[in-house]
Amino acid sequence: MANLNTGIIMGLKLSHPGIEEQIRIEDRIRAAEEYEGAIRAYVSKLRSLKAALIQDLLTGNKRVTSLLELEPKCEKMHANS
Repeated sequence: MANLNTGIIMGLKLSHPGIEEQIRIEDRIRAAEEYEGAIRAYVSKLRSLKAALIQDLLTGNKRVTSLLELEPKCEKMHANS
C-alpha cells in the first residue's frame, strides 16, 4: 500500500466552483442558517409558553373546564362532515 504525502496531495487536480458561484453558495448557506436560528428561537418560545401554561393549569390559575366544554361542539362538527 502506497503512503500519501504532501507531494502526492499537491499534485492532485481538484475542480471547484468559480468565485461567483462560491459567493452564491455562501449566501444560501447563510440564509439557511439564519432561518434555522429563527426556527430554533420560535421553538424555544413555544416551549416556554407551554411550560407557563402547564404551570398555570397545575396551580389553578387557568381552568380546564372551559376547554372541556368545547369538545362536544367540535365532535358534533366532525360528525356532520
